[in-house]
Amino acid sequence: MSERIQHTATVERVEANQLTVRIVQTSACAACGARGLCHAAESKEKQIDIVTPDAHTFIPGQTVIVEGTTSGGMKAVRLAFLYPLALLTAVIVVLSQLTPLSEPVCALAAIGTTLAWYVGLSFFKDKLRREFAFHIVDEG
Repeated sequence: MSERIQHTATVERVEANQLTVRIVQTSACAACGARGLCHAAESKEKQIDIVTPDAHTFIPGQTVIVEGTTSGGMKAVRLAFLYPLALLTAVIVVLSQLTPLSEPVCALAAIGTTLAWYVGLSFFKDKLRREFAFHIVDEG
């Protein structure tokens, strides 16, 4: 699963070896001609930092095409949502079935375990930032 995700982006800031670009994510509704009538249209602006040795060749306001991978996005979803949910559920089930602890204590233990997951994940943020990086593929 190495399908590519591409977005048109605008360079916001240029630093030594890093660019900050702004992308506008739009839902399917946002591109619809009737979006003004149904009020379901949605678009979000996001800023992404891109590490590149060619950062000095870009200028703020320039349009570029940035690319990431679908597999990277799916892995990010698993790490941020799926695994912590499974951990939370498992801790609640195991503690409530195998120990005489009350439900509130089991719930607090599960929340604490999930919090520990996110704290542990934060120790790997530099590695994850490299793994889930976007790259510039074309100067728009």
